[in-house]
This record gives sequence, C-alpha cells and structure tokens, in this order.
Amino acid sequence: MLKLEAAINRRDSEHGGKDVKDIIRLLLVAAQAEKTGNPFDTNEACAFMRQAHFEMLVEVMKSPEFAGLALGNAQLAARLRTTCAGLMSKIEAVFAAS
Repeated sequence: MLKLEAAINRRDSEHGGKDVKDIIRLLLVAAQAEKTGNPFDTNEACAFMRQAHFEMLVEVMKSPEFAGLALGNAQLAARLRTTCAGLMSKIEAVFAAS
C-alpha cells in the first residue's frame, strides 16, 4: 500500500514513473512467487486497499513503464504485462468482493 500511496501522491512528478516501475516489479515478484508454490495472499493485499489504490493499479497495468523495464523490447514488455495481469485479476476479484 505504501508504494501505491507514493505513486498516487507523486503521480505527476519524475518520481511517479519510478513508483510505477517499483509497483510493476512488486507484481512480478509476487507472480513469480506464485509459480514457485508461494501463493500471493490477495485477501491480505486488499485488506487496506482503498479505491484510489485500486485505480492506481489499473493505471499501472496500462502504463508504458512496462516497455521501460523491458528496455524497449515490446515482446518482453507484453510478457511482463501478461504476467502482472494474471495477478491483477485476482486482486480485482477480491477487491470487488470487499
């Protein structure tokens, strides 16, 4: 939540892009953990999530920062986005139910 809050507060600054990249990295780490048998606890992740946090996650999923992390490689950026989208759909389901 802290990184989402920072991204919201610094959305229009140069630090906002770094926050978005950090959020993408966190999503990728969580997705990788799931693949290795350590399920991401969406209930815990959504326990303190506000609507503004969820909306920031939606913005992150549409962000061009995926290409930045992939060093301009469009195919890699698409794979990273797809990986994050799987986790995002779980977050969305839990958040919608809360």
